[in-house]
Amino acid sequence: MNINNFHNSEDLNIFNKAKNFIKQNKRFAVSTVISTWGSSPRPIGSQMLVSEDNEIVGSVSGGCIEGSVIQTSLDIINGSQPRVLNFGVSDEKAWEVGLTCGGKISVYVERDFNLSHLLDEMIQKINSRTPFCIIKDIKEHKNHLYLNSIEKSKNQNIKSIFKNINLSSSGMTEDKNNFVRIFLPKIKIIIIGAVHIAQHLETLCNECGFFVDIVDPRKSFTTKERFKIGELINLWPEEYFEKNIIDERTAVVLLTHDPKIDDQGIHAALNSNAFYIGCLGSKRTHSKRLGRLKDAGFSDKQLNRIHGPIGLEISAKSPAEISVSIMAQIIQIQNKLEAL
Repeated sequence: MNINNFHNSEDLNIFNKAKNFIKQNKRFAVSTVISTWGSSPRPIGSQMLVSEDNEIVGSVSGGCIEGSVIQTSLDIINGSQPRVLNFGVSDEKAWEVGLTCGGKISVYVERDFNLSHLLDEMIQKINSRTPFCIIKDIKEHKNHLYLNSIEKSKNQNIKSIFKNINLSSSGMTEDKNNFVRIFLPKIKIIIIGAVHIAQHLETLCNECGFFVDIVDPRKSFTTKERFKIGELINLWPEEYFEKNIIDERTAVVLLTHDPKIDDQGIHAALNSNAFYIGCLGSKRTHSKRLGRLKDAGFSDKQLNRIHGPIGLEISAKSPAEISVSIMAQIIQIQNKLEAL
């Protein structure tokens, strides 16, 4: 799956900035990467805003084609028709913009969003971790926001648009008339236990582009001196799970070795839609854990969701190595689910 299918801070920044431009009565253009091939510098769905006074937000190439896209954006702001810009190594222009290693990229440039009245709703959907999609009609230069289940849609046009496209991926429809940008909640890793392993795992989560919450009721553990990236939450797991969304794009990692803390998190995780649940501890520790969970009424089917001992078997010993094994297992499980 293309990473830019996910809700992320870039999307929020783009939508909030578009709202500000509209509030200021400032004209602007929106550029969207609609297709790529080879060594494209930015993923499908990446966007850039250009205002009439040359304020630029976001990126469609990391710099290599920005000059051409910005000039086209200003032309469209001043009355030119929306259009698709194609850059590729076979095009003489590609050498000027830096696509010299076999990469190709298509960027659709349009004026405003035609979705200004729906920006608040899109922002709310991102904040509530709710999937949605934007359908860009490249031929008619219109945008449609779709918030509900595609399968339940009574709109035949929407059904026909989605008929031949993988709903887990953003991209062009077969007829090349529509670009579908799917927004899925960004993967979130909940770490129960602000221990040494969690310090390394926090960094890996950030490097992989995942949100991370670090939950521990012990205040001496959840300090900014020890954790500089993730969201520190000084609550018991039971309290945390009552207040937060645990959806199918959430992984729960339990690291404290303390049943008083870990078991609360496991109970909540097993009753949630989390795609991954992993528990630190030896085979003996995990066997005792399973016994407690059975006594608490959990079925074998539920217990089989738990990865314990946690992580891929790479003979990891140090906290850093254990963190690598945990992250590798989370990515492995998630990628298998995406492939289904």
